[in-house]
Amino acid sequence: MRRDPGRLSGTRYHGFEGASRCPLISQRFIGAGDALPRHRRGKRGEVTPQQTGLVLDDAGYKATIGGKDLGLTAVEYQLLKVLVSQPGRIYSRDQLMDAMYRDERVVSDRTVDSHVKKIRKKISDVLPEREIIHSVYGVGYKYEWT
Repeated sequence: MRRDPGRLSGTRYHGFEGASRCPLISQRFIGAGDALPRHRRGKRGEVTPQQTGLVLDDAGYKATIGGKDLGLTAVEYQLLKVLVSQPGRIYSRDQLMDAMYRDERVVSDRTVDSHVKKIRKKISDVLPEREIIHSVYGVGYKYEWT
């Protein structure tokens, strides 16, 4: 992928690619309910697929929360899919751009910020009391169902 020539080039991380290439079932459940008792959570409080609120359908590039479609574009869906593949992991803008755009188009790293803003808005329309995509100042973004 070509970068905007006016943008400074930083360290490149490619560890996320394994997560995006792992085989996925057609629907993937992500998230957790706050009201779930501790004994229903996984070990050390980890979230299990049965406790999810977010469903990703790879076949239709469709994301739903509580059965309500978020109406994501294909690029927004891909970005969300990468973030939720490893909850708590911080992804740089470069990593997210590589996951969203696999062709040779020239994009600014602020494009990721724009897509994240749109995804957050769509999530807040369905789930106003929860923010699941968190900014990590100077680094990038992470997904946490808190």
